[in-house]
Amino acid sequence: MTAVYTLPTALLVAAADITAPTTVQSTTPPTPSTTPGAPFYEQVPIRIHGHDTSWPPVLVASVLVVVLGGLFLALVFLRNVRAALRAERRND
Repeated sequence: MTAVYTLPTALLVAAADITAPTTVQSTTPPTPSTTPGAPFYEQVPIRIHGHDTSWPPVLVASVLVVVLGGLFLALVFLRNVRAALRAERRND
């Protein structure tokens, strides 16, 4: 019958098992619990160059906002520069 322990008691029992010196040596070899067979390898999809090539939609949207915002700011800045240069020419 297996004993049921609470967590602190189980930790103490486990610590006692680890730290207790072993005086009895086992003379029988361990028996495998399963029969030996061919090794099993998990099949996983192979990614070229080790990374996923698809971009998540949030990243695509963020890049579009940044690029279009940068183009808009550049356009506004250049229009302001052009207006300032025209004002200087008119005053001269």
